[in-house]
Amino acid sequence: MRNVTTDHIIGIICLLVSTVMLYVSRSFPTATTGASDLTGPSFYPNILALVFALCGIGEIIAGFTHAEERKTLDLKRLTGALRNPGFLNVILIIVLIIGFMLLMEILGFIICSYLMVFILMWRFGVNWIRKTLYSVILVALIYLLFGKLFKIYLPSGVLGYFGL
Repeated sequence: MRNVTTDHIIGIICLLVSTVMLYVSRSFPTATTGASDLTGPSFYPNILALVFALCGIGEIIAGFTHAEERKTLDLKRLTGALRNPGFLNVILIIVLIIGFMLLMEILGFIICSYLMVFILMWRFGVNWIRKTLYSVILVALIYLLFGKLFKIYLPSGVLGYFGL
């Protein structure tokens, strides 16, 4: 039995993500565009799931082809990878996106977007004045462009009580 490498783990994660994407996209409404039901809300997620599946299969195969050249995954290497600042940044971004989705209706687009940008800039070491100023400018530009110019609904959340 060969040892499990990081390629195997990445491949399995890609296959799991692909499966979840395909499962979730089944619930999307169907839309016909001309003579085919091919395109619609689930078209892009299905294509992306196919790409993830192919990448996952490729990673699993790569884990077997040159396994002797790769280091096996052990507890010491795993804990070292979990302490890597890049890994922590990815986890922070995932947590912020989930928090953004869960809190946007309650807090509103402006507050959630400001907090997300501010926290990311804090994590990446931007000083207080710049991160405050850049967050305000970025959120204001996005709000004016999408909320006012393109008339896309952006939840007001608690700011709705103040008429904003």
